[in-house]
Amino acid sequence: MGKLHIEDIKEFVDKGYDTFIETGTGPGAITIHNIKDSFKEIHSIELSETIFNSNKNLLKNENKIKLYLGDSAILLKDIVKENKSKKCIIWLDAHFSGGLTKKSEKFGECPIIEEIKILNIFETPPIIFIDDAAYFLNPPPAKNHKQEDWPTFELVKNEIIKIDKNYKTENVRQDIYLFKY
Repeated sequence: MGKLHIEDIKEFVDKGYDTFIETGTGPGAITIHNIKDSFKEIHSIELSETIFNSNKNLLKNENKIKLYLGDSAILLKDIVKENKSKKCIIWLDAHFSGGLTKKSEKFGECPIIEEIKILNIFETPPIIFIDDAAYFLNPPPAKNHKQEDWPTFELVKNEIIKIDKNYKTENVRQDIYLFKY
């Protein structure tokens, strides 16, 4: 599980990307804490009610942060529609990883393909960061995961290129990948 840092997003914030949308808030809302001062508005979706409630309490005094409880592949559509005219950075990190995390009833352990399909309505193509991309290069261990729920990296890239053929792929560090144009 990677973490997004200020230095990862600074280039885009400096270019006017001031809205951040995250799928998979995760325990402790670590990414939000790392980047919150760089954005006017932050949206984050979490499927686990336990993690959601903990983060809601943790971030209760943060007015620019909106937390949503539910399936990212379903809730993301309305968030994107509301923000389609804004310059957004997207952090895709919704997937089952054991512990308190949950699986989507409709989309299984990793709804990333459904999430990416939603991103095509932005007026300015978003900057997309994907965490845990190593699992798209090599599926997670079959002992703990349903491997067929994890798409290949090639399939992920192909879906992103459908948004804008000019997207370039960059490995930021470890298993975090950036798609920018």
